[in-house]
Amino acid sequence: MSGILKHERALQRIANNAGGTRAAGTPGYTASAAYVKARLLTAGYQVTEQPFEFEFYQEVTLPL
Repeated sequence: MSGILKHERALQRIANNAGGTRAAGTPGYTASAAYVKARLLTAGYQVTEQPFEFEFYQEVTLPL
């Protein structure tokens, strides 16, 4: 396996291990960002992470 499919499968494994999501603010996002950062560093890029704030809605109880 080579090329983009290798990375697609790696990112899908990350999502699968993180409850099916890589959305911002989730462990899947953090793991995905770490994966991409590691690949870029390996390729010789200089990587800078920039924190950001965002609003989101999360349902914490079951609907009635």
